[in-house]
Amino acid sequence: MAVKVALGAPDLRHTVLAVLSLAAQEGQTSTPIVSFFRAFADLADQFRDALPALVFSRTAHSAYSKRLDSALQSWVGYTVGLPNPVLRNLELRPDAAARHLAWLEERYGGEYVERLRPIARKFVSIVSETRA
Repeated sequence: MAVKVALGAPDLRHTVLAVLSLAAQEGQTSTPIVSFFRAFADLADQFRDALPALVFSRTAHSAYSKRLDSALQSWVGYTVGLPNPVLRNLELRPDAAARHLAWLEERYGGEYVERLRPIARKFVSIVSETRA
């Protein structure tokens, strides 16, 4: 039986990885970067108790958070792809998402991932709406 070691609270980097991985499991494997930031801005307002605090600069058509950008950049090239020449979409393969979620569950426990599941579903919904 594996023993979990207390490693502290999940940081924003791991929360971003969990939400993108859960979204990939829901079929959202490609996300426009503009939609990523807009969705997280909405999520930060709606799920204040479940997400780390984020400050966004907003316009009528976009949102941006330097802290969120830094968290995202830590995964780009490692597990989150920017496969297009103009860097407009994030991509995460479902098989990679499954590995990430298993690692996050091992590190923080299954309740961490389950707490983020409704946030990821809302993320997929917001991204889908911004694409329409």
